Amino acid sequence: MNFRKILWYKPRQDGTRDIKIYAYLDGEKKYFSTGLKVKEEEWNSKSGAVKKSHPLSLAYNARINNLYRRIEEHILSGGTLDNFETQEDKGKYHLVKFLTEFIAEGDKGLLGLSRGTLNIYRATLSRLELYESTKGKKLTFKDITADFEREFAAFLQQYADCSLPGISKHMKILKRVMAVAQERKLHH
Repeated sequence: MNFRKILWYKPRQDGTRDIKIYAYLDGEKKYFSTGLKVKEEEWNSKSGAVKKSHPLSLAYNARINNLYRRIEEHILSGGTLDNFETQEDKGKYHLVKFLTEFIAEGDKGLLGLSRGTLNIYRATLSRLELYESTKGKKLTFKDITADFEREFAAFLQQYADCSLPGISKHMKILKRVMAVAQERKLHH
């Protein structure tokens, strides 16, 4: 088991390089992106940190160390390199995909939800799919904000012919699904 903070070998067009976490475990190696980029002269390869001369060095190093610590904890608690997800990966998890899987779990009896409740979840799923097809974009957990809720409520009223009780029901289901996804650490 070996972990290191590294500066990627290949520079980008603007001269910066990606900062990554190198992980080696049981003959397998993987690189995890931190989402940060610096120039080579702003990186201390010995300490694996952004030099203090960089204006955002404290914030960058905190983020790098946080990801490093999360990977280390994940591995020490029995995880593998393949099943570790970065925050960026978590945010990209699609809401409709999760809801579909959630309903499938309910159909198998794993959630303890009644058939009627699952039907309401299916109705919310179909409304979300209609919303996605109308907007031409897949919803991720990051997209679910107060602005989205207002926009989705207006969409339900206009396109799905929902009145206030129906809109409230779909919003309640949406909030429940978001809470379950948060419990499963798919978003924060």
